[in-house]
Amino acid sequence: MATVGAVLMLAGGVAAKPSHCRKDCEQEITNCLGLVPKNEDCTGTRVEKRACRRMHAAERATCYKVVK
Repeated sequence: MATVGAVLMLAGGVAAKPSHCRKDCEQEITNCLGLVPKNEDCTGTRVEKRACRRMHAAERATCYKVVK
């Protein structure tokens, strides 16, 4: 999870340009999403799995928000 945050911080520098649009960032989004674990990796009780899936969803959402 720490590596996802580091990648997001690095990608933020690129996304700072006003002309930078989502279409130009497809590779960055793909790379960011590749760092987020799959939901199948979530184990434990039902509550733990739900929390794990929500955390992964939040990480995926940040991949898209970085490039706006």
